Amino acid sequence: MILLKELFSSSVLPYTWRRNRNLWTAIFEIDEKSDFYYRLEFVFKNINNENDDLEKRVDIAFYYESDDSIDMKSDLTKSGHEIKVFNTVLYLIKDFLNRKKNINLIKFSAKEDNRKRLYKKIIDKYANSFGFKRITTLESDFLPSDESGYSKNFVLRRFK
Repeated sequence: MILLKELFSSSVLPYTWRRNRNLWTAIFEIDEKSDFYYRLEFVFKNINNENDDLEKRVDIAFYYESDDSIDMKSDLTKSGHEIKVFNTVLYLIKDFLNRKKNINLIKFSAKEDNRKRLYKKIIDKYANSFGFKRITTLESDFLPSDESGYSKNFVLRRFK
């Protein structure tokens, strides 16, 4: 069981940002000998809310890719470096939110039950410090994913 304190005591892996108008991507790897690397993508979207006002949303997706494959995967890597990887992801999300103050909504998902519980705990503990709270709507709570079943979608809204 990963403790939240353990996540924030681990060091952050070296990373690089790639940015354009609609997509920010952070790329990092465990070490140079590794045959795969990680991508954390922040995709910008403008959406109309229930009052038909335009809001800025970012969808966050996490992948790993092999050097010899073009397929991106989002399942568990079981690399033995889960805490370092997760800590780096948390750091990058924090860095992103500190740089992009105009985001109103954040959306991301998890397939595995352990991740769903972990993400919920982290959101409950830290979202408020970034000015966000988790919202639950019928259409965002459970959406069909691939053949593995259902993904839990987390939607966070910035509060004033």
